[in-house]
Amino acid sequence: MLPLSSRPDGGSQLPSSQRRRRARLKFGSIVAMFILLAFGIASLGARHIDQANAGPTELTPSQLHPGDAAARRRATSKEAEYTGQDEVIEIHLEFVHMDPMTLRIRLRPDYSPSSAAFWHAAALAKCGGNFYRSEGFLMQGRVECANLKQPIKGVCPPDAKLDASRKCPEHDPNCGCHGPLMERGMVGWAGGGVGPDFFVYTGTATATHWQHDHTVFGQIADESSWEALEEMRKLSVLPGQMTMLVKPVDIKVTTIRDSSFSE
Repeated sequence: MLPLSSRPDGGSQLPSSQRRRRARLKFGSIVAMFILLAFGIASLGARHIDQANAGPTELTPSQLHPGDAAARRRATSKEAEYTGQDEVIEIHLEFVHMDPMTLRIRLRPDYSPSSAAFWHAAALAKCGGNFYRSEGFLMQGRVECANLKQPIKGVCPPDAKLDASRKCPEHDPNCGCHGPLMERGMVGWAGGGVGPDFFVYTGTATATHWQHDHTVFGQIADESSWEALEEMRKLSVLPGQMTMLVKPVDIKVTTIRDSSFSE
């Protein structure tokens, strides 16, 4: 038998009570370590779930950096933080067989703050889309802006005279009072909704037949924009009840001009 000082484990003979106490302490330390490890994993998972449920971070237009493409994709418009007045956005029109032209729209937050904020953010994000419908009384298109906060319908003007006996049209069965009577050059959301389809009203008379159904967010800003609309009107259309362009005109919402812009 080897001497105590030469045992392979380098230990010494201990009383059984001390060995049991040491074993209990060792076991307790292992259990405590596993509890702390499990708690840390659970906390990390909870933070991950909270972040996933929170969705993408919302950024206001003033927080966007022009070179941060990822931030532009995550941009959202916040009605409460939008303070733009008399801003003009530019929509780049990419014709197939002729030089590009520009459509300028003066935003009207007094009609719909959230819609004006949406187009402000769309210009920062350089959103795309197209014009696809050409009628004698309107030019209609669609703006494609993923991840922008959807606007809400406009407010009913205090001087609006409503016809209680009027029935809502089939395309807008829940119509209501959401904006002014549309005049020539006004720009609003199509179908009584809030996008992504929009239109420019080009009729010469007040659109009393639509009553106050449409949310208006802007108006044509200058004569060159009317010229751009006339060029689109010359494009070939498909036969049908609604006249659709044979080749839609691609668009990109670009520049924001301030109130110093003049026609």
